[in-house]
This record gives sequence, structure tokens and C-alpha cells, in this order.
Amino acid sequence: MKTKNSKFIEELIKNGEITINPELNKYAEISLFPEKVKRAKAHLAKVGMPKEYYEQMARQKEEEK
Repeated sequence: MKTKNSKFIEELIKNGEITINPELNKYAEISLFPEKVKRAKAHLAKVGMPKEYYEQMARQKEEEK
């Protein structure tokens, strides 16, 4: 799960400010709302992502090089 590996989340766990229930990891790869995901994917295929998204992705690729 992406947020579990976040440095911010790890810091909060170390400080004891939050806890993560390991039993919930079984939901990490499961789509809990498949109908909504299907509609969202169809909408994105029709409309596309905002221009800013593609600009941000290009900047990230340049920074990785």
C-alpha cells in the first residue's frame, strides 16, 4: 500500500500518533468499489486527464534522469 510506505506515515507510527491494523492489508489489492472504478475509467478514457497532470508527469521523468 503506497501510504503505508510513506515517510510521513512512518514518522507518525514511530511517534505513536497512529496505528495501522495489519488485518486491513488484505484489502490493499482489492477494489472495494468496482462499479465506481469502471465508471471513472470510462470517463477518463472519454475526457482524458487535465493538461497539468501530463506536465507534472513530464517534470517527474526529467527529474529522474
